[in-house]
Amino acid sequence: MTDNYCDYSKTEAKPTPKPEAPAYRPASYSEYNAEYISVWDGGHEVRTPCRFEYITGRIDAVAQSEELPEGGCDGEFVEYNGEIFDVCPNCGEGILVPSNNNQVKCTQCAHTRIA
Repeated sequence: MTDNYCDYSKTEAKPTPKPEAPAYRPASYSEYNAEYISVWDGGHEVRTPCRFEYITGRIDAVAQSEELPEGGCDGEFVEYNGEIFDVCPNCGEGILVPSNNNQVKCTQCAHTRIA
């Protein structure tokens, strides 16, 4: 999704959902329906619109951010309908979902790791 490196080992914290999360409609091909969130050093969050297909877990068409903060990216997430999902650190195009044996698996590239 971005050319910046995300070090997922730095934080276990997830961003907090917006208090008044909008009711998103199912995505048509041309509209944004979710937010892509990157969390940077010091907890700074950058939120940009994106398209998210809930059924397939595919992240598509992330809008460009004006300017990214200095430092490293600690994690990436998608907020959809008030729920926050971890973005796959391998492909950046899918979310991590529970799998077998306390693991999570990417919905797009089948990347797995311990939950």
